[in-house]
Amino acid sequence: MGRSDMHDLIFDESFKVIGHNGIEEKFNYFLLNNVPVIDYSRGLRSVCGKIPLTQWKHYDGLIPNGTPAIFLKVEQDHDLNFCSLYHELGHIELGHLDEELHDERLDGVQIGIVIKAELEADAYASKFVGTEKIIKWLTFLLNMTQNKIYYFEFMEQKRETGLCEEEKEHLDIWKKSNQEIKLRIAAINKSG
Repeated sequence: MGRSDMHDLIFDESFKVIGHNGIEEKFNYFLLNNVPVIDYSRGLRSVCGKIPLTQWKHYDGLIPNGTPAIFLKVEQDHDLNFCSLYHELGHIELGHLDEELHDERLDGVQIGIVIKAELEADAYASKFVGTEKIIKWLTFLLNMTQNKIYYFEFMEQKRETGLCEEEKEHLDIWKKSNQEIKLRIAAINKSG
């Protein structure tokens, strides 16, 4: 089953996994252009990747190993969901999954550059939802990252010992993510 035109998110299939903690979890999904879109509301943000995730100890195999998939953090606002969905689908359709981009993304942001893959995925999503909604979505992500930064900075001030090393790393990543989103919004505004 596959959908190419959608108006609602209907997660009508499911599979089960056992995490490394030994707890069984059920994930609901649907197919869009033969790509599994998995309800990943417990995640921090939507991402794309290949099945199975490394944190899964056992996977029931309903979707073949190595299948590209979208892990969608479902929000209350449908516009945000569809922007995330088509952005991540863009990464898959444009072949970005085979590229190792995480470090490149963070390094680029430090010198004011957004990697091509992010700009391409934004442009891909714009074709489906429009530029105005992409800017709305990116602004939502910008606010989310800013709230994470405020949280870690507050905790750093509140604790006598400050942040532990892992928390400092998270704060640094949130700051770089925030800067990248600002650069992406500027790139869209410049091209539009």
